[in-house]
Amino acid sequence: MPGFRFDPSASIQGEFKIGWTSLTAPDQPQNDYRGTTGEGDLAMRLGRRARLRTTFARNLDFSIAVNNLYYLATSWTASFEQFFSRRVSGEITYGRGLNHYPQPLPIGPSLRIRDDRLKTYQATLRYRVNPQMAITATASRTSRDSTDDSLDRTRNLYTLASTYNF
Repeated sequence: MPGFRFDPSASIQGEFKIGWTSLTAPDQPQNDYRGTTGEGDLAMRLGRRARLRTTFARNLDFSIAVNNLYYLATSWTASFEQFFSRRVSGEITYGRGLNHYPQPLPIGPSLRIRDDRLKTYQATLRYRVNPQMAITATASRTSRDSTDDSLDRTRNLYTLASTYNF
């Protein structure tokens, strides 16, 4: 996807990509899609010990729902990271999203368009072992509010992970 990365100052950095997606399904012409997709990321340092970050994404994802080859996923997040030392930081994130299924689905006694509204709360504690490696502990809560009430869910997820940057 074409885009651009910018770093006008040491305190603001970002990357934006936008592209055209064309999906043709010969055996399901009602599921063809032509439109824009993209993503963006903007980070801003707040003094020496904090960072504010926001992201946006619009993607075409494949679906297992009946008569829907794909759904259009749109999401955004806002994060605040506080550095407690050179190695330890904490981050809180809030995110919203919408998964739109373009073809009507059997929801209850009728056919309706399915839209899933997502809400995420997340807290992360990060320990940087060295400049390339970090260990993270994350707790997150995601809620899905769907037009199909049987699919409404709230889930908690706890992870312990390590990352390595090449």
